[in-house]
Amino acid sequence: MIMNSLELQPLKYRHSILIIDDEAAILDLFGMILTPDKFDLHTAASAGEALEILKQKQDFSIIISDQMMPKMTGVQFFTVARDICPLATRILLTGYTDMDAIIDAINSGGIHLYLTKPFRKDDLLYQLNQLLTKTELVMENRRLDELVKQQNEELLELNKHLEEKVRIKTKDLALKAEALSASYDKISMLLEGTVLAMSKIVESRDPYTAGHEQEVAHIACMIAQRMQLPAEQIESIRIAASLHD
Repeated sequence: MIMNSLELQPLKYRHSILIIDDEAAILDLFGMILTPDKFDLHTAASAGEALEILKQKQDFSIIISDQMMPKMTGVQFFTVARDICPLATRILLTGYTDMDAIIDAINSGGIHLYLTKPFRKDDLLYQLNQLLTKTELVMENRRLDELVKQQNEELLELNKHLEEKVRIKTKDLALKAEALSASYDKISMLLEGTVLAMSKIVESRDPYTAGHEQEVAHIACMIAQRMQLPAEQIESIRIAASLHD
């Protein structure tokens, strides 16, 4: 027997609870125990009425059903209800202790707990508190899973945008490099033409030195190559030698 000294765990949420019983007195008793300021309580006088409620609202944390009811037993009701509201904790309320019926309830209706009539208020509140505490842990885990999933999706989206930005930037840099290369080639051609023109001018003033600049440039480049100088430096030596006169 549960003692009154056991403290109830504080709950974070105001949970919805559905009670099904064909006895109005039992429904009234639950209404007095599960006060509206702590629980969102819904009641039904039959399994059929309860199924109609479940079709409209599926976010129940706990469903408590009497076993012996006309037209549909509690086990039969839970067999259908578990498909409509699979996340709810299912409690079977029975006036007798029949182990075969209890085993059938667990196997057929997916019952999490059974309570026998009559029940004590403190026992009921303690049992519900324990179940709802576990429910809130599951809810928190689901919330964290959804948060992680959302953050992963956001990261994937950011990565897609980043990859696209990198691709565009890379393409832009490649175009600029191509433009710089073309500009460098053009400048090199202009420089080569200028050097050649200046060399011809010198040769025209002194016919005896015709071809002298080119020969000096050729020899200077051969020496620079044997010295294993960088290509840029060899080119500078060639230009300087071509204009040394």
